[in-house]
Amino acid sequence: MGMSPDTFVNKITRTIHGSLDLEVVYQAVVDEVGQYLQADRCFITRFDPSTGGLCAPTREYRSSCQVKSIIAEAPVTLWGSLSEYAAGLCLESQPVDYHDIHHILSSHTKIALEQLQVHSGLSVPIHFQQCLGILFVQSVEKQRVWSHEEKQVLSLI
Repeated sequence: MGMSPDTFVNKITRTIHGSLDLEVVYQAVVDEVGQYLQADRCFITRFDPSTGGLCAPTREYRSSCQVKSIIAEAPVTLWGSLSEYAAGLCLESQPVDYHDIHHILSSHTKIALEQLQVHSGLSVPIHFQQCLGILFVQSVEKQRVWSHEEKQVLSLI
């Protein structure tokens, strides 16, 4: 983390306010977050409140080409299987560590995450009057313990 948390949050805020094109904003945010936290993969999924489900992501950050693409390689059924998880996440106000909720994930979801090499990660609900989506930050190279400071910065976005 080369820049201060305040500088990082200000940069993300300027990025969000700098475009009306959501896809441009999503790509910029996942790139910035992924690089700042030195994550292996970062992506945003939209939350559909009418179905309670997640939409497949359209933009992602990967630290290298060795990291599997969540867009290209995630099974289509993964997003539907995360509906209950997503609905619960949308009630949260802070980032949720995968280790804290691993026991409530379905076996299908756990298998999919293993295939995508997810060793650890954070899920951050994106709120603006309602839950709009979820930011996922993942480590696939190795197990990682996310610091309180990293979680705190993500909660400010």
